[in-house]
Amino acid sequence: STVNNVSNLFELFSKILYDADLNKKEKVAILFNEELSLLKISVPSHGHLYTNMRIKGRYSPLSFIQEKLYGIASFDKLESLQKQLDDDWDALLARMENVLQTILSTQADGMVVNLTGDKNGLKSVEKYAKEFVTSQLQTSKENQLTVQNFREVDHPWASKAREEMDFHGIKDETVIVSTQVSYNGKGGLMWKEGEKVPGSAQVVKGFLENGYLWDTIRVK
Repeated sequence: STVNNVSNLFELFSKILYDADLNKKEKVAILFNEELSLLKISVPSHGHLYTNMRIKGRYSPLSFIQEKLYGIASFDKLESLQKQLDDDWDALLARMENVLQTILSTQADGMVVNLTGDKNGLKSVEKYAKEFVTSQLQTSKENQLTVQNFREVDHPWASKAREEMDFHGIKDETVIVSTQVSYNGKGGLMWKEGEKVPGSAQVVKGFLENGYLWDTIRVK
């Protein structure tokens, strides 16, 4: 199982990070083309998901970052990166190498490692994850990283995301896509940031999504 071989797994992570050769223009071009092709197929057929992601991105740093990475915003970014690949490969390569070095250096403060498993499994994996973040990903022992609890402290990306959210503001938007269906969305906050959300909210959310929005609004 993965838990029994977790030490080998983190060794593999280290090998990928430290032995990576990013100077592969043709391979990078293939990856960009694949991502753009998937987006061009996905947006017209799953417009409701991208609309929802775009709206949610207005109201929380996490959703804003997710939209930048996987939403409509990622399409423009991929196109600009693809253009830079064609026009100035050396500059793009330098950017990618800078990202890799940031991950490997002490500037990676704020890294999140997601682990899923049962209680005993997570307990046995925890020490390897901490060692990976605090010992293997650093430039010097003098600047050793610490494992932070982002339930208690703000993630470094959050403040930057809030700045961009304030700059862009909340406004009506239209995205033109070649599709037979128009996707319309409207959203707002039910709870303010920091408020505790009761578990019953998930039950109500499920009812509204399926029992009301689909059966009443969509079908009827």
